[in-house]
Amino acid sequence: MINIPSSKPKLRSVSLLLQTPNLMRFKNSFHYSLFFILALFATMASAQPGDYPPQQRNGDTIWKNNKMFVFNAAKETIEISETKNGKKHGVQKLFYPKGILSSVIHFKNGEKNGRYWLYNPTGNLREKGKFKNGLNINKKKTYDASGILLRNEIYIIETNEEGKKVSVLDGRIKYYYNNGNISQDYYYKKGKRDGVLKEYNRNKTNSLKSEVYYKNDLPHGAYTHYYYDGNLERKGIYYQKIKVNDTILKNVYDGEIINNQPNGVRQRVEHWKNFMKNGTVESFTSRTGELYKRENYTNNLKDGIEERWDNTGKLNYQAYFEIAEVDNKLVSQQTGTETTWQDGALKKTAEWKNGLLNGVLNIYYSNGQLEKTMIYKDGVLDGKLQSFYNNGALHQDFNYQSNGKDSEYIGWNKTYDENGNLSHTFYAKGDGANIIGQSFENGFTKNINVIGVFKLDFFPEQKLASLLWMMNSSHPLYGYDFFSNQKPRRIHFIAEDNYQMQTASLTQNGDVIQVLTNGTFEEENQESLKKTAIKIERKSNPEWFNEDLIINPKTQGKYKWKYADGSPFFSIEFDKGLPHGKWTVYDAVSNDTIIHYEFEHGKPVGNWVKKKSGGILITSQKYYPNHNIKEAYQYDEFGTLIELYKNDSLGKNHLHLAYYPNGKLKEMQNYSNNTSLQLAATGDTLSSNLLRIKTDSIRISKSFYSENRLRNHREINLRTGMGEGRAYFENGQMRTFHEMKNDEPNGVYELYDETGKLLTRGHFKERKRDGEWINFDADGKEEILHYKDGEIIIIAEDEDDCACYDRSLPNEKIRFAQTLSSISNYQKISAYFPEYIIPFEGFNYEKIFFINFRSDNDQSAGYSGMKLLLFEEFSFYLPLAKHIKINLNPCKTDGYISNFDANFNYNVKTKKTFWVNLNTNRIAISLENSPLKNASNNQEFTGYFDTKSVNLKEEKLEIDYAADKNACFTTGIIKDFLEVEVIKAEPRIEPQLEYWYPRIKDFPLIKNEIDKFYGFEITEANLKFDYSNNGKNIKLNATTTEMLAGSNFVAAEIEIDGKKADGNNFIPKNSNETINLEDLKRFLESKDFYRIRINFSEEKQKLILQFYTEK
Repeated sequence: MINIPSSKPKLRSVSLLLQTPNLMRFKNSFHYSLFFILALFATMASAQPGDYPPQQRNGDTIWKNNKMFVFNAAKETIEISETKNGKKHGVQKLFYPKGILSSVIHFKNGEKNGRYWLYNPTGNLREKGKFKNGLNINKKKTYDASGILLRNEIYIIETNEEGKKVSVLDGRIKYYYNNGNISQDYYYKKGKRDGVLKEYNRNKTNSLKSEVYYKNDLPHGAYTHYYYDGNLERKGIYYQKIKVNDTILKNVYDGEIINNQPNGVRQRVEHWKNFMKNGTVESFTSRTGELYKRENYTNNLKDGIEERWDNTGKLNYQAYFEIAEVDNKLVSQQTGTETTWQDGALKKTAEWKNGLLNGVLNIYYSNGQLEKTMIYKDGVLDGKLQSFYNNGALHQDFNYQSNGKDSEYIGWNKTYDENGNLSHTFYAKGDGANIIGQSFENGFTKNINVIGVFKLDFFPEQKLASLLWMMNSSHPLYGYDFFSNQKPRRIHFIAEDNYQMQTASLTQNGDVIQVLTNGTFEEENQESLKKTAIKIERKSNPEWFNEDLIINPKTQGKYKWKYADGSPFFSIEFDKGLPHGKWTVYDAVSNDTIIHYEFEHGKPVGNWVKKKSGGILITSQKYYPNHNIKEAYQYDEFGTLIELYKNDSLGKNHLHLAYYPNGKLKEMQNYSNNTSLQLAATGDTLSSNLLRIKTDSIRISKSFYSENRLRNHREINLRTGMGEGRAYFENGQMRTFHEMKNDEPNGVYELYDETGKLLTRGHFKERKRDGEWINFDADGKEEILHYKDGEIIIIAEDEDDCACYDRSLPNEKIRFAQTLSSISNYQKISAYFPEYIIPFEGFNYEKIFFINFRSDNDQSAGYSGMKLLLFEEFSFYLPLAKHIKINLNPCKTDGYISNFDANFNYNVKTKKTFWVNLNTNRIAISLENSPLKNASNNQEFTGYFDTKSVNLKEEKLEIDYAADKNACFTTGIIKDFLEVEVIKAEPRIEPQLEYWYPRIKDFPLIKNEIDKFYGFEITEANLKFDYSNNGKNIKLNATTTEMLAGSNFVAAEIEIDGKKADGNNFIPKNSNETINLEDLKRFLESKDFYRIRINFSEEKQKLILQFYTEK
């Protein structure tokens, strides 16, 4: 609407409001041509109030007898308007070039009032209706270019919530396809859908597609939907929003709800009452529509019997449910007997109570024979579990004990073969650990294994294969492996001058071939190791193979063996199948005791000692009568004590001492009185935590740099809990000050630099940041942040579109963490990086800390895991610098520490990392050198994604995205010209990606560019740009379903709505401007867009445009 004021002329904006529920239902929307608008603006700028004498101004406009005549540059009339008192009043006629009528509109006092008609350039009517004070009222009809009715609408004028008069739909509204068939038949009430709404298919029969009742613009009542061929798809009664008493219900149904498959057969039938599921819910098989499941509900809760059937109609499942009150809330829970059948035969029965398995669960073979039976208690195995062979013979006889959440083996457990012969037996403690196991084969003992202590292995026919005393459950400490002719094959030991496990390989003649240390051959130690191995080999006694423990292996009674020279080898005892009494093993070299254990029916008591060859101590323990460790000692390779632990009878540690190799104290931790001391090898104090008792008990904790320079000082009043802590730089300047309560930050906190300048001041409340925090920059300017309960307060309107925050780890939760650089320098670890990544600023390696370290290594490979604490950006480029950048901590938040768990698997010899697992939560992927930029700052275009992990494998990168990626993309712009709003996109960043190709045929890329593509495949985006030609500026809107935004180029196929004009011309939707396609191509090329292909799709009624551009 254009208003011409009666006083001073003023240029106003032009707007055209299209009142339509579906813009895709018609092709031709009315807009003034750009040329006409410019001419009209010129008229407005010159118009004066009053009656005008016949005259011409600017050669374009003439007023005569209260009429205004407007001409174009060719002197053709483009407007004739009646006026009164300087305002349009009466009939206005607008014309296309060559005098073709464009519109007839009635005005009153400058506003549209009365009937109007709009025409196409061909002269056909395209819209007619009526205005009242510039707003549509009563009937309005819209036609296509050939005169077929597209819309039949009725408008009324209402006052909206802002108090403004608006035109809204009211009454019966109809929309049509351009073949004349009806598309939609709607009812409106004051601008909102109300009543029955019908939609029809665009097919030969113009069949009904849906019939839905609406109220207040929302589905409210009966609905029916049909497939394209007329078959019923679904029907029922649905309320998107309904008020019942004082409650608002959303998305609820009522009555029978039917869902059908495309072939017309049932898919699912539900019954609702009182807006809740009440009654049966039946599900049917795909295609055939056979009933396969029936459930029953009461007030949305499963209740009563549930039944399922197989594809032959036979019952195969039956279960029962009840409604019970749990934690003051009604829930559905399974109860009674659950039964499963297979092909009509009983398969399983299980007893349920309170929603958990409780009682016997039986599983059956198809012949009806019992296959397995077990007992559950509150959802957990608890009691006997037995399984059987198909012939009814017992297979497994196990015992389980519940620990509440899970269950563990307990006591004796046995396995049998099909002939009833015992094949395996083991005794379990009930805590997940076993004490002893024994296996059998063909009636002979296969092995006896006292877990972590002693192991015997046999060849068939009861010949000894190995006799090992174990360091732990998998590695031997001392013992022999034998050839089948009973000659020593391997000898296991730890040499007295070594701390690693040795394995000597022998010939059948007893000659030592080589000795491996932890699986590795070490040339320099071979001579001495071979000598030790020979000494042990010569003590091997042929009489061992005739001992009762070998000929008739039984875990009952006492056994004493001797070496070949008659000296004692070992003495052990079993009782009731379990190790019992004193177990002693003697060294073949020194004849000293190298192992001494004491058992009480499988459980440790008394003194335990492990030594290596030569009698040098490795470990020793003392046990309480209740089998908990009383004292534990650890020794170095020379037998010097390096660690000591003392526990109470409940197994709780109360004293820990650590020593340097020279015997000097390294660390003391007394958990009973919470005192500790750490000393350097020089004797300097590194830290201390001591009590000072005067009026109150004050705990004083200190740590030191070298030469006893104070590093940290903390004092806590144990009565009040109040205290304070200070940290210092090496130059003695205070680094931090914080008040404390109950060992936690509480009160004032201050941070200084090495010169004493204040950097940060804030407050803690119960270890959480609270209130105002001020950061001071180098110039003394303040950055003020606010916290509440440890959470930063972020004002929503200040957030960026893709802003994210990582609040998982507040700063104050980490009291101590070590830097990676203190373990290994960057140059050393960088050799392990995969070759296809380039770290950004060296991963800011010096600023990476870690906690929760764990590791397992040998001479060839290793594993390490930890939680990384990241104080700077942790990013890398892929595959080259300044191409794709992947930021693994883009949500860094002030007051919090970016973090994620990391796991590393590597090969020590090749210095290759063959798997790195980084458990990231959200990552950012940026195009570093792309023509697609961030429109807000002209920086890198970036996408953000939620992830489960990022995996760096030896050959390629793998990203495990979250089920919901929660993707977000910065607003984009290409060449400072083409604006891009990305809605959906997928990263294409994995090296050597196979079986992928753009979804658009003849996409403007060559194969080599596709094969080496790194970037985003954008599958949904809105675009817009200004097309300028011959002084005209046309705003064009487009969409795309395939755009490849790479690290150094962008290629796309975009679609622009509109219609084909004569010749090689195109008219955009919502515009009357004609665009020559060759001119458009040259225009885009001038903007550095290339490989341009332009075609018009008659089917889509869209202009299809492909392009390629580089930075």
